[in-house]
Amino acid sequence: MTSIEEYEKIPAESIRSERQDLFYVIAHPMRRRLLKMIAEKEGGARILYIVGETKISIGALYFHLKALEGASLVAHNHHESYGLTEKGRTTLAFITEFDNELNSGREVSDHKVFQ
Repeated sequence: MTSIEEYEKIPAESIRSERQDLFYVIAHPMRRRLLKMIAEKEGGARILYIVGETKISIGALYFHLKALEGASLVAHNHHESYGLTEKGRTTLAFITEFDNELNSGREVSDHKVFQ
């Protein structure tokens, strides 16, 4: 059994839940934009296409893609083409529905957010 002192030494990021990690990853507007862009490209989105559309540096782009990959939202192949995973498609559908509700002026129920 772990004592309170030992527990307090564990870095907070290592005890975050998968849901917290997912919300952390999708909290950044560029990552949400990347999910949408990748979803729109049939067969995946190549790095050069994404750079051209976002106008961000290659380093910043890889940083955000790595976060999306780490959350299992996107995957890439050896041609540096990125596509959404099943989890990525589900997450994007949630984001889209949530954005639509927020933009409609209707109240968003807690039940939809924390299902």
